[in-house]
Amino acid sequence: MQNITYQIKDQILNETSYKLIKAFDMFELRKYTSSTMVEIIETGCREKALLNALNKISIYLNKNNLKRASSEQEALPYVIMQPLEKEKWRFEFYLQNESDKLTDQITVQQDIKINRFNEKYFATIKLPGFFSNERIIERTLLLKSWIAKEKLLINEAPKIAKYKSFWDFAFIEKKEIMIEVRR
Repeated sequence: MQNITYQIKDQILNETSYKLIKAFDMFELRKYTSSTMVEIIETGCREKALLNALNKISIYLNKNNLKRASSEQEALPYVIMQPLEKEKWRFEFYLQNESDKLTDQITVQQDIKINRFNEKYFATIKLPGFFSNERIIERTLLLKSWIAKEKLLINEAPKIAKYKSFWDFAFIEKKEIMIEVRR
């Protein structure tokens, strides 16, 4: 019975996942497989903007018969958030990989983009406890110093990844800071 469980888990992970390249303490360097993402830009405080983005993604995916990638195995974030400017946020949601075959036939919306990317490397650091701007800044600085120590080059601004959990308590859900890097 265990073999079946691992086989199913491996199928989910192969959909879109990452390979752990290096791990040290709270830091990880990961190589993500090719993937398709939906990007939504929203304004407002983080919580309100996230709620609006979740509503939009749900309606958009249903209308275009698309599915989000499964995130139960904790390999994929439920949502990736990036502050753009004051009260403006970018939210990214992974799609199942077969969705890239359908993206030519989907409805185009001005505030929703489909992005495909090849393999990417991300440096990450865990973000335990509650969200606070101070904690995000502190962890981002720690991650940037680790990236410099590892002689990696930063490709883009930091993002916050939230993972779905069985429990719905904000202080125990898995969160991390992710920065795309080059080797």
